[in-house]
Amino acid sequence: MRRLSRCYTQFNLFLQNNRMFFYALLGGILLAVSFNYSNIWFLSLVALFPVFRYLYTVTSWKRAFVFGFLFGYIFLGIVFV
Repeated sequence: MRRLSRCYTQFNLFLQNNRMFFYALLGGILLAVSFNYSNIWFLSLVALFPVFRYLYTVTSWKRAFVFGFLFGYIFLGIVFV
């Protein structure tokens, strides 16, 4: 049980430090999947939630720019490849 708790703590620290990358990856993948398969269009609404959530909490325009670039790069990389 203690080992599982330590793994959870390490994963939580990883998410806190890499929140921007995690949200960009999640949003980009979900939006690309909903873009490629039009019968699951409602997934695009869910895909934009992590994007807006991060952009609401960001404090610097530089981090917002990097996040938008990562999100777009992941989305277009999946769609056009």
